Amino acid sequence: MGAKTETPKIDTPARRRRLPPAKAPVWAAIGQARGGLKLGYRKAPRGGVWIAKVIGPELRQETVLGPA
Repeated sequence: MGAKTETPKIDTPARRRRLPPAKAPVWAAIGQARGGLKLGYRKAPRGGVWIAKVIGPELRQETVLGPA
């Protein structure tokens, strides 16, 4: 079995500053379910953006919450 890669944590400002700028957000699950609600952070060259994602059986929706 291969090694599991760990998703970077986004829970502190210091950890978010260490992330490289990217188009794809880093997601953190809210709760234990595979689907459900996720909080994302996308770092840009100047600042970042918070994103919410809802995943259900027939639903997948992302909404920008605002600047970080």
